[in-house]
Amino acid sequence: MSTRTIDLIYFNAGGGHRASALALEAALRLQAPAWRVRRVNLFEVLDPQDRFRALTGSGPEDWYNKRLARGWTLGMTQELKLLQAAIRLGHPLLVRQLQQHWLRTEPDLVVSLVPNFNRALYQSLASVLPGVPYVTQLILICGHNRALAARLRRLPRVAPRLVVEFTADIPYYMRLADFFIGKPGPGSLSEAVHQGLPVIVVDNAWTMPQERYNAEWVRDNGLGVVHGSFRSIDRAVAQLLAGLDEFRAGVGRIDNRALFEVPEILARILQQGSEVARGALPDTACRA
Repeated sequence: MSTRTIDLIYFNAGGGHRASALALEAALRLQAPAWRVRRVNLFEVLDPQDRFRALTGSGPEDWYNKRLARGWTLGMTQELKLLQAAIRLGHPLLVRQLQQHWLRTEPDLVVSLVPNFNRALYQSLASVLPGVPYVTQLILICGHNRALAARLRRLPRVAPRLVVEFTADIPYYMRLADFFIGKPGPGSLSEAVHQGLPVIVVDNAWTMPQERYNAEWVRDNGLGVVHGSFRSIDRAVAQLLAGLDEFRAGVGRIDNRALFEVPEILARILQQGSEVARGALPDTACRA
């Protein structure tokens, strides 16, 4: 096996990113000993002079880790949204910094273990080293299908992955994601779009009749990619990533207020029903 340089991108916020990087590094050293595996702390790339610590007295992840250790997790959902907004705002600067890093280090393959930064990592790498593969973590939600979950866990690990059986924390996993892959069911699509995720769905003879229009809706509104089969998922992902900004903009234009419009519609129906009922009463009943 020829020598290749593999970069594992992580940071120390929480324990999962670093633990995943260490586990993957150990597996690669065992199964591909000729490869050169480098763990790359993203914060050290973005702040090589450690200016954040000099200004604040602590690292970017220290406050977050202390809160986790003490169980102070209330409000973290809102804080994650603020972090994602800050990442979007600083995207051009992040891309420029990362472009310089890739040119200096020249990896042969990059594996991301930090989902919230995937857009900047991928675009910067593709712009300066377009032939270098970029791999991110797969979150595979299996619901109550334990047989599927077991089968997925047994597959060779060609990319980092998390297999999740039934969970009530779907919004949490969607907030970690960059895009959604699945069937064009109304629940799945509405959740994905509400979380700001472009989608990849299939539309074929096996698609349920009531869901086929949803695939058309995805196409017509520029919300993602529709293919005829999951066998072409590699091309679908490449197509989505190539137009990720446009698809995100399409998703951002959707303001689904249907749920909040229902009470007003029901009130009108009740009002109309009452008027019809009053009109159907005899005059004597109305006077009474």
